[in-house]
Amino acid sequence: MTKNPVRVRVRVVSVTAALLVAAGALTACSGSRSADPAPEPVPTPQTTTTYGDADAGPGAFIIRYADAELRLAPASWRLGDESSESTQDTPPSINGADELYVFSPVAGWFIYFDQYTGRSARVCDGFAVVPEVEDLGGGWSVIRPGGPDGAYSLSIYAASGPGGGPNGDMTGLITWNVSNGTPLPPPSATISVLRDDEGTLDAWDVTVSVANLDPPTGNVSALVTVTSAEGRSAVFRPEPTGGCSYGYLTLASGLDDTEAQEVLSLGSAPYTYTVQLVIEGTTYVGTAQYTGGPNDVPLEFTTPLP
Repeated sequence: MTKNPVRVRVRVVSVTAALLVAAGALTACSGSRSADPAPEPVPTPQTTTTYGDADAGPGAFIIRYADAELRLAPASWRLGDESSESTQDTPPSINGADELYVFSPVAGWFIYFDQYTGRSARVCDGFAVVPEVEDLGGGWSVIRPGGPDGAYSLSIYAASGPGGGPNGDMTGLITWNVSNGTPLPPPSATISVLRDDEGTLDAWDVTVSVANLDPPTGNVSALVTVTSAEGRSAVFRPEPTGGCSYGYLTLASGLDDTEAQEVLSLGSAPYTYTVQLVIEGTTYVGTAQYTGGPNDVPLEFTTPLP
């Protein structure tokens, strides 16, 4: 009679231990961590809104701003052999926040942000900007907007990598209506044609780069004239490269062997670069001089760039 209770107790202990081991294995697999206690200066929310299934896969991104919290279910996620993907037709919007505090729920994963207009950060029907991101520790980051006021998509990507954690990734998307953006400094431009390759003059391409320029909505073109000290010239027409980073415009043209030799045969330094840059119907004329050294030289324009 005394053996049965013993056997019962052994079975109960075994089942409990098995459950604990299984729970531990699940936690280790998911790598999940708690958002709280959050580091300073992450705010304490007074209201919480949930978008989507916040318990799906790795769990939800947590976004805090002012006294509000958004629990953002992943638009797509992958953990080991399991995965899921949904379409966020109308992502949630955050209006006017100067800072967003974002929590990634999986320990060891890195986190990356894209801020852009248009359909995608990779499709140049809008432009992309570089937000300011600071790692606060414990899975929290603070992100501050780049670029001017306006409506942006903010995509969030967290994934396994050198930091460890389970193999997988997750993505999220919100609309961020920025009302305290960053104005651009005055535009500036550089040109690159000739380069000094360890004492040997060479020419690989013609590139005109403009920084801090509001994205043009119309056509852009350029005519580049390279003139040697002897007065001989060669003319090139670099084309827009299609880059969509906010504030940056690049026009480039690769030089084949014949074109490169044409430049090298013009004569000796100093070489004068003259650029006629046409932006939305207005022509801006800039000049620069190359005497050797680094290939990028600043352009000076007779009429300030827009």
